[in-house]
Amino acid sequence: MTGSGLTLKFMQERNFKVVGICKGYITRVGGGILPSEDFGELGELLQSIGNEIGVTTGRKRRCGPLDLVQLKYAHTFTGYSYLNITKLDVLSKLETVSLCIGYIGEDGNLLTQYPTGEEELSKIQTVQYEVMPGWKDFDISQCKVYSDLHPNIQKYIEYIELYVGIQVKYINTGPKDGQLIVRQM
Repeated sequence: MTGSGLTLKFMQERNFKVVGICKGYITRVGGGILPSEDFGELGELLQSIGNEIGVTTGRKRRCGPLDLVQLKYAHTFTGYSYLNITKLDVLSKLETVSLCIGYIGEDGNLLTQYPTGEEELSKIQTVQYEVMPGWKDFDISQCKVYSDLHPNIQKYIEYIELYVGIQVKYINTGPKDGQLIVRQM
């Protein structure tokens, strides 16, 4: 056993907890392939409302729906114990929310495993989404416990948990300190 396998084994033996942090949507600064990037109105809305500007570069971050294929791939290497989801308040402007659940390759086949190289990534023609009802105009910042969340937010979170295979224990409900729900697991 080498590399990340040894690290994961070491962490499990010592009962370490690793928290993976992700936004309710995906962002990236700079070049490279971002399969679920939205080049239209949604991408611009997420940039604007989410204040998606690179801290170092000052460039606008590229934005799109959360890519669950990529998140699941990251989990296989890091062995997250739980997830922390941030910026769900940004999605409160949307009638519907989408999650990337697969890619369609140039051969027309559905890929549900994250491609391991730029060449394979470049062959993605389109993205498959799970589209869900949103929580438009719901003020998530007032939520203190999981049951306070809009039912559609709960469904969004539970879909992520099911797809990725990891529990969402922490849910940020706004940009201020203390705007956090900690679910009992």
